[in-house]
Amino acid sequence: MWKLLSRYGRRTKKTPISIRTNLNVRRRPLRTLGLIGGGLMATALIKGLFKQGYPAAQIYGSDPDPASRQRLEELGVKTFASNQTMLTALSQNEAAGVILAVKPQVVPEALSGLEYPDLPLLSIVAGYELAALEALLP
Repeated sequence: MWKLLSRYGRRTKKTPISIRTNLNVRRRPLRTLGLIGGGLMATALIKGLFKQGYPAAQIYGSDPDPASRQRLEELGVKTFASNQTMLTALSQNEAAGVILAVKPQVVPEALSGLEYPDLPLLSIVAGYELAALEALLP
């Protein structure tokens, strides 16, 4: 069963434009985090995690594009060509969750046919409604 988390949840007039969090990762046991997509947004998120002290060994990334995987590997991230292969590896490593970091037009392809483990899914896909994501998930 998928657990969906939105970047902002439901937007209201009072929802802030930027939400800043302190992960405080040095005080908590770290769990593996997966990213579906290896583009610029995923790379920026990974670099932000590094600044908070999150180790590269605890981050997995999947992207079908070899150039995107190479960029993630240069950061020290373990990469996978298949989203399903990454999800299987995450389910064996007590993962914290998965971040969906792809372009809106790629979402159906990225999520189709996945056997998703019981992990939270955080979507940073611009302009994609939660209801549309839920319709694509098993």
